[in-house]
Amino acid sequence: MNFPDTNILLLYAVLSICWVVSISWLLCQQKSAIPVIPGSDGLISSYLVALRFLRRSNEVIALGYNQDRNGVFRFARLFVWEYVAIGRKRVLELAAAPPDILSVDEALADTFQTDYTLGPGISHKAVPYRSDAGASDAKPEPLFPARFVLSGLLFHIINLLSDWKLVQIFPASVQVVARTSNRLFVDLPIWRTKLGLAQRILTVNAVAIHTTAMGLTNALYDLTTYPKHISPMREEAERVIAAQGWTKAALNNMHKLDSFLRESMRLNSSTLTMRHKVVAKDGFRFSDGTTIPYGSFVNVPGTATHHDPGTYPIALEADVFDGFRLSRLREERHGLDAGGRAGFFNRHMISTAPEHVVFGHGQHACPGRFFAATELKGMLAHILINYDIKAETDLRPPEISFAEATMPNPQGKIWIRKREMSLDGEN
Repeated sequence: MNFPDTNILLLYAVLSICWVVSISWLLCQQKSAIPVIPGSDGLISSYLVALRFLRRSNEVIALGYNQDRNGVFRFARLFVWEYVAIGRKRVLELAAAPPDILSVDEALADTFQTDYTLGPGISHKAVPYRSDAGASDAKPEPLFPARFVLSGLLFHIINLLSDWKLVQIFPASVQVVARTSNRLFVDLPIWRTKLGLAQRILTVNAVAIHTTAMGLTNALYDLTTYPKHISPMREEAERVIAAQGWTKAALNNMHKLDSFLRESMRLNSSTLTMRHKVVAKDGFRFSDGTTIPYGSFVNVPGTATHHDPGTYPIALEADVFDGFRLSRLREERHGLDAGGRAGFFNRHMISTAPEHVVFGHGQHACPGRFFAATELKGMLAHILINYDIKAETDLRPPEISFAEATMPNPQGKIWIRKREMSLDGEN
């Protein structure tokens, strides 16, 4: 008779112990007063929800979101309970919590296992460094050299001919964002000689390139799905660039592009956002007494919030894509109020709010959103001025989702051709 190898038996034993420990922990946590998603109050049903969340996360979160739109609920992952806080008041309380109670860094380190993927010096700041990125004998280039480093980069994979070409947009976007970001962050001679700096830039790449590439891909999918936006945005880009050139100020004056990109991000956001880990031994307590236990993770719903007319009041039809809804609002508020003051507008692409958490909110809102917004507006303006684009089919390429992560379809394609005459005079 053949007996299993000792190492195999040991592996089975370790897995069994882990399984028993995780089940015991979940059963202990099950006693929490915070409600679970309807229909998941048993051990088996909670694990079924955990499995369902992997492929249908928006449906799972909607169950908890709709039972109390100002409450807190929880649902089981495979080895941990996940907590979700809903409503403006709770988002503000999460955003204001000090890092010794709620930690974004610990949540990121746990989620991405940065000690193993990027090294302990990144997550715990143990490696001293200084950046000489701006130190150079040569005069530094302006922020937008050579038309924002886009001409000849954006669709370098296609021939610049007048014929239409079908381009798989996400891989192209990743290449473009990677080259553009690194070219602007660090000049080429410095990039090749400063290696501690290289580590830091690679870290930035890890968290920035794919998110920005996904933003560009979603914007192009939306632009070709709703082509009525193309002509007004192209006119705006050409007019502003003709007057101000390729400058950051010019991009800030492209209000239609800004509105379009914010709308695209709103309707293509992740299921959950603003993930924090409770690091205070006493847990995190909301003002109404609701307490999230130590070691747990608490989140804010993204998709559900952005599709809810009650929490997104300017979206009269929250599920309808309207790229210019915010630029119209901006124009309305340019008038003077009763006191003779110019109207205040705080719904820019980079603006955060408890009702708009694409970039998070509060002290830990994404610090790179200013760079990402400038980069995305520059790329989209360059495309509109220099290329014609149209959809491959009548249907927008379906999104791909896994657990809380949502991304544009990497296989999706759009038709692209070089315009006969661009603003820059290129044939």
